[in-house]
Amino acid sequence: MKKRAVIMLCLAFLCAGCGNKAGEASEDSSTPVPSIELQTADTGAAVQETDDLNKDTEAADPAGSSETQENIGDSSDSGTDGSAQQLPEADLNGRDLFADYIMGKSSAIVSKDFLSAINMTELTLNPGDEYTVSELESLLQHDSLIGKTLPKVSYAPLSVHGGALYAMQLYYETGVENLTETMIFSDHSGDLEMIFAIDSWSRRSAFVNQEGVVFDDGSNGAGSHAYVTYAPDQSFIYKTVSNLDEEYFGFGFYDEEGDPSATVNAIMNEAGEGNEKAADVIYYREIIDGKRYYYFLKGSEKLTQDTVDYIDKIAQSHNFTFDGKTAADEARTAYEKQLGVEEACQSHTEPQWKSL
Repeated sequence: MKKRAVIMLCLAFLCAGCGNKAGEASEDSSTPVPSIELQTADTGAAVQETDDLNKDTEAADPAGSSETQENIGDSSDSGTDGSAQQLPEADLNGRDLFADYIMGKSSAIVSKDFLSAINMTELTLNPGDEYTVSELESLLQHDSLIGKTLPKVSYAPLSVHGGALYAMQLYYETGVENLTETMIFSDHSGDLEMIFAIDSWSRRSAFVNQEGVVFDDGSNGAGSHAYVTYAPDQSFIYKTVSNLDEEYFGFGFYDEEGDPSATVNAIMNEAGEGNEKAADVIYYREIIDGKRYYYFLKGSEKLTQDTVDYIDKIAQSHNFTFDGKTAADEARTAYEKQLGVEEACQSHTEPQWKSL
């Protein structure tokens, strides 16, 4: 890690305030570096990081580093009694990697199994690359939209499959479009690895739950929407659980292969033009574990059998049969069970974000 990057990041941390939730920052520049609070992977109980970090530093360096002590700060600043919950050694090791990283004392490697869902910015992260937080900020400052904007940094512990993951968000208020870069890390054999990244803005929202499942909700227009769910499997490799495309009459599915999406587009247009009720039907294409499922619904109103028969008859004239929503639901549930995230995918509990 470059000394210049470490110095700049430490100075930035010493000047930053501690907010209460992601995206907030204190205006009091005199606020000391906040105590880092993380959760145990097995209980989720909050623990005070400051004292433990000091102890770990002293164990690694018996002489003690005055610079490290200054960066971490006094445990009395956190407003607690200074006591710290003792964690198992495995939790301490995993927690310390991310604590060092978020404090600018180490870098993270982009995993060989890294999954990127970044498509708004020009940020390209390649497996094997290694970055500190400040180096990631420098890369993003080369983006034409972000420019010289500095981000608000927040982080949160995650827990899934009995292990710990960590999330970091870089929030940018550019004056043109507000952007959030979300990155998820894991402790892999003693190295901190970035395993997933996604960006979001006004037309795309990426929500991370406390188990590390990411719900990606995006709009391509008034009648075209995309919903993607990402989750880590039991090897902490992120997979696309479901990729759902929703299209109203007047819009259509986009697919480079063209078929069968082109066929469904033709059915949708023919049905909507020939029947007023069919014009209100919403069509779906859901990709689950590499297989596509097509079905249609009526939205808030009940889909009548007459409308179903009408659309199915048009589909038959195109030699096409809709799979139905039940088939997609069953396939999705089976894939969630295979990945070990069935319950995690039902949760919308937000992790405990902390701001730097």
